[in-house]
Amino acid sequence: MKFASIAFGLLLLVVGTRQATAGVLYGVDFTDGIWKIDTDAKTSTLVFDTNLSGQNNSAGFDGQRGHLFFMNRNTAGTPTVPATDLTLQYWNSATNTFSQIANNTQLGFNDNPANGAYYQNALWVIRQGTNTLSRIALNYSSGNPSFGGVTNYSVTNRVANQSIWGDIAITHDGMLYAWTSGQSPALGDFFRINLAAITGTTAPAVAIATDTGVGLQISFGGDSSTLYGHNTAGSWFTIDKLTGAVSPISGLSTVPFRDLAGANVPEPGTMVVAGMVTGGAWLRRLRRRKLAVAAESV
Repeated sequence: MKFASIAFGLLLLVVGTRQATAGVLYGVDFTDGIWKIDTDAKTSTLVFDTNLSGQNNSAGFDGQRGHLFFMNRNTAGTPTVPATDLTLQYWNSATNTFSQIANNTQLGFNDNPANGAYYQNALWVIRQGTNTLSRIALNYSSGNPSFGGVTNYSVTNRVANQSIWGDIAITHDGMLYAWTSGQSPALGDFFRINLAAITGTTAPAVAIATDTGVGLQISFGGDSSTLYGHNTAGSWFTIDKLTGAVSPISGLSTVPFRDLAGANVPEPGTMVVAGMVTGGAWLRRLRRRKLAVAAESV
C-alpha cells in the first residue's frame, strides 16, 4: 500500500512537470533579447534584454538550474578587441542576471559556431564550416558555472561543406539532432549523433535527410519528445525525427530568432529522487493524521 502511494505520487509529479514544460523553449533574437516561447499556449514573451553589442547565438538551456548559455560575437570590434571576438555568457533565470564564463582565448574558436545545445554540464556546438563537434565543459564547484575546458570530436560520415548552420538539439538521453542550412552545391542536411555512444575522438553521424533546402533553428521542448523548428520569417514547425519532414504549427508566430534552446525538465533520476521525497513527506503527513485521529478516539 505504501509503495503504491509513493508510486502514484511520483507519477503525478513526473506527469505534472512534463505537462507544464513540454512545449516551452527559449530563443535569442536578432537584437540580443531572450524570449520564452510556449508552443502549446502559442505565446512568446521577452524575458530579458542582454543589451550586448554584437550577436548572441549558440544557445543551450540547463533546465535543472535555470541557466541559459549563449555565445556573443563582438561584430563591431575595437582597437584592442577583434571583430570576431567570441565570449561564452550565461543568463540566470532565477536572478534575471547574466555574466561571462569564458573569453575567445579560452574557447579557442575562430568564428561563431551559430548552433548550440546543453547536455550533461556542457554546452555542445559543431564548429562552423567543419566537422568538429566541441564539448564546452561547465564546472559548478563554486555554485556558479565556470569554464571547464573544450574537448573536440571529429564528426564522421558527413561532408564538411554542409556544416553551415542551422542548429542542433539534444534529448535527455544524449541523442543530438542537427539541421544545417547548407552551402552550394549542397542544400543542407538533417542528421543525428548518439553522444552517449561516443568513444575516443570520433562521433559517427547517421544521416536522416539530405538536401533539405530550408534553414531552421531547432530545439526540443521540455520532455524531449517533440522537436520544434523555427525560421527567420517567425514561423514554427514540428519535425519528424525519423524522416526530417516538417509540419507547420498553426497560430504560432514570433519574432525571428538566431537560436533556440529547449527548456528541459530535470533528468529522470532527479525527478525520481524528488518524487520519492514528495511521496515520503505525503506518507508522513498521512501517518500523523491517523495518529491524531486515533488519540482523539481514546
